[in-house]
Amino acid sequence: MGTEAKYDVRNLVDDNNRFKYLFNMATGNHYIESENTPENASWAKGELLEIFERNAQIEESVKT
Repeated sequence: MGTEAKYDVRNLVDDNNRFKYLFNMATGNHYIESENTPENASWAKGELLEIFERNAQIEESVKT
């Protein structure tokens, strides 16, 4: 495995951690209870939506 592969694995872990953070924030299950606010949930939902839309665009461009 070269440097690129190590970088990709690290990105995968970082992406997974970010997804878990955003999901927990969006669903009001963040471990810091004071951060479970409607504003933070709304922000996290927007971030997740952007991630899903970006991934859909990438998948579509790979198909063509």
